[in-house]
Amino acid sequence: MKAVFILNGTDFSVSLAQGGISQEVEYRNERSVVTLAGEMVWSAQKRTKLKVTFHRITTERLAQIAAAITQPSTVTWLDEDNTLTTRQFWVAGPSYSQEKVIGGRTIVDGTTLTLTER
Repeated sequence: MKAVFILNGTDFSVSLAQGGISQEVEYRNERSVVTLAGEMVWSAQKRTKLKVTFHRITTERLAQIAAAITQPSTVTWLDEDNTLTTRQFWVAGPSYSQEKVIGGRTIVDGTTLTLTER
């Protein structure tokens, strides 16, 4: 199935690199308590963390990505269960590694966003 990445209503799916969305689980506010009966009780809030990588894009496309970001942002993506999912995320980035001029256009490589579920 084709990758999907929609950031605040703007579809950036065509700009994704091969394997461009990696997903992991992050736990917040972890707490553990030992009850009087000697049982350990653990709780935490489960949050999704995404790392989104784009293939070589123009600086114009980079500006579109940066302009689409708000805090928090609404993101729709195809999760690891192949389910179209929409959630709110805090967005860090975009960051990129290189700039080069090809045919009079400035190209950036390795553009990434790091998203942490709200």
